[in-house]
Amino acid sequence: MFKTIYTLILVSFFSGFSLLHLETIIKKRYFFHLLFFSLFLNASLAQTDSINTYSLNTFKEIPVNISLEWLNNNYVENPENFHEKALQTLDRAYRLEDEKLKAEAHLLLMRWHAFHVPFTIDSILPHGEKAIALFKKVNDMAKVAITSVELAYEYIEGNDTERSEQLIFDAIEIYEASGNEKGLGSAFSALASIFLSQKEPQLSIKYGLKALELTQKVEDHHTTAQTWLALVLAYDDAGEPEKAIHAADMCIETINRYNIDDDFNLARAYGYRGDVWAELEEYQKSLEDNVKSYAIVEAKIGAERPAAKTYRRGIGKAYYMKGDYKEALPHLEASKDGYVALGQGSQPKMQILYNEIADSYSKIGDFQKAYLNQQLAHEVYETLMQNKVSNLESEALFKYESGKKDETLASQAALIDQKSKTQTLIIVIASLLFIFLLSLLYFFLKSKKATRIIRAKNAENELLLKEIHHRVKNNLEMVKSLIALQSAQIEDPATKDAMIASQNRVQSMGIIHQKLYQGENLGSIEMK
Repeated sequence: MFKTIYTLILVSFFSGFSLLHLETIIKKRYFFHLLFFSLFLNASLAQTDSINTYSLNTFKEIPVNISLEWLNNNYVENPENFHEKALQTLDRAYRLEDEKLKAEAHLLLMRWHAFHVPFTIDSILPHGEKAIALFKKVNDMAKVAITSVELAYEYIEGNDTERSEQLIFDAIEIYEASGNEKGLGSAFSALASIFLSQKEPQLSIKYGLKALELTQKVEDHHTTAQTWLALVLAYDDAGEPEKAIHAADMCIETINRYNIDDDFNLARAYGYRGDVWAELEEYQKSLEDNVKSYAIVEAKIGAERPAAKTYRRGIGKAYYMKGDYKEALPHLEASKDGYVALGQGSQPKMQILYNEIADSYSKIGDFQKAYLNQQLAHEVYETLMQNKVSNLESEALFKYESGKKDETLASQAALIDQKSKTQTLIIVIASLLFIFLLSLLYFFLKSKKATRIIRAKNAENELLLKEIHHRVKNNLEMVKSLIALQSAQIEDPATKDAMIASQNRVQSMGIIHQKLYQGENLGSIEMK
């Protein structure tokens, strides 16, 4: 029962404790020690009297499962010969060919290496990968999920974000299949932190809000506070400082309301809020929050610890933003020393710190130190660019998002098919309409051409008709003139009167003919 509680607390702790910020990555292992020391101290002391007094030779006589329980309860305190006893236990598990015990032993060594950092990350990752493979072999999927989340953070420290994401998505798949909302909430919280470290604030916000929905539902207040902490940075990176301030307020309120024993997340909440105040040019508020943040950590672990020195970063930045470069430099230098001592001198956030230190030295006239720090900033930048290129595409995210969309795509398949048929029908109708319009246009143009020909013929006929009328008129005039000439030679009055009457009749016919063919309306005649 104790181991189960321990494991749940450990996963909850890891799920939001790392990758919320560069400082989170750096301080994880040291804070981890302080967090669990009080939890396991009594159990450790109780078993130390009976087991730790044994030599390596006698320790191997203890059953492997009991050895593992003792190792799990004491790896934070790390008593004498702990590593040798752990390796001895691992060897015995292999000799017994017990896959479950081998997996537990590898998980223990992964955690011990991650916490105490005696060797490089290459000592952490193989143990974690072997533990996951063995837990899968014995079908302990709950332990696969827990180990995957823990190991994901270690891959982030090793700049292998693709493998880190894959592990988180594997854990999410397991939690979704089992309906474990608490585990799913912690995994989403971890995913929000991972995307935050990759400078993907919108994805961080997306999964952070999912985590909040689940953790608040199951009343996992510790993970809720950690998620609010991740959202502070995500909203800040997304250019929404007011929401970042609100997230910091909610983190502080959650920790205080539920009496969560998490001084370091509380310190980070004040520090992150202080950084946002600085961006809003509220430098005094920024200074006050960062002083509170550092005071919490200093009281907890002392001022000389490298992790504590990193918390002076916020104080130095507040003074730097106020333009008080002499006051800023001691704090900025101390935080740089802390990061370097922790082996984090080339992490992404260090580029900004180096630049601020360089600028501060430049402002006070120390150009040599300014140049040296500027060179360090450039080296970090080069590393960032190389990592960004290598991790440009995330296969794990693509697979997860694609998988989540499959159900939606399937449910929309019928609708899409119906729309496709409708679109086909519309296209057919439109095509027929287009053909019909083309036909109309063709006949219209043909009719227009025929009309143009007819009008030309009509104009020609009209011209001919006018010519005929003109000739008829001329002929009548000629007849009139001939009658006039003939009547001039006649002396008989009666005959001459008859000729004049005929002449008048021909003239009348000419006048009537002229009225007829010169009229505009041949369909009706004005009889007057």
